[in-house]
Amino acid sequence: AGAAPPPFISDSELDPVLSYLRAHGEVREILLSGGDPLTADDQTLERLFSALRDARPGILLRVCTRAPTVHPLRLDDRCVALLRRWRPLRMVVHVNHPAELESPAADRLAACVDAGIPVHTQTVLLAGVNDHAPTLAELFTRCVDLGMSPCYLFQIDLTPGTAHFRVPLRRGLEIYDELKPLVSGLALPKYAVDLPGGGGKILLHQGIIAGEEARPEGPVYLLRGNDGRLWPYPAE
Repeated sequence: AGAAPPPFISDSELDPVLSYLRAHGEVREILLSGGDPLTADDQTLERLFSALRDARPGILLRVCTRAPTVHPLRLDDRCVALLRRWRPLRMVVHVNHPAELESPAADRLAACVDAGIPVHTQTVLLAGVNDHAPTLAELFTRCVDLGMSPCYLFQIDLTPGTAHFRVPLRRGLEIYDELKPLVSGLALPKYAVDLPGGGGKILLHQGIIAGEEARPEGPVYLLRGNDGRLWPYPAE
């Protein structure tokens, strides 16, 4: 027989998290991400939620998932009931195109909303996929129609092998400006980027580019982080 698959999260990985929560009362919310928590079965999720709440009663659980669009039947009635039972809990769904919100995905997301589970969305701006203001407007309007709140439109992270999906930053800013008059305030997410190198998340807007530099790896824009430092992001 082959080796048993690794646990969803091992005790040795979870124990420091629980210890940290017990010691740091200022932590009010925890994100379940870094992979997809809904790849775990309901029993495993129940144990995880229980351990987190034992360590910090009442802490807000934020479940970040792609499951509703790639495997919507994972959100069956039992899973929805489980998520409802562990409120305060919010689900953040990664969705990039309005075609991902056809049935059954739309049905299962509506079931979560109907069950009293707040659902937020995040989207990555992708060249050749959704780098078109009317496409984004259709996506975000559809999200609101389903009872979800568009939260973030992200400039893509600098993950190796994804450069062909990167929309140039100046073009991304133009698309965002084109999007604004096409949607209501409820349907307009924040445009943001996670600065490479650990600069944290910043909101993007016209005027965010504080300078430009030529570097051996290519030209970069200099973006001002929340700490006041200038952080590089590719200009191409």
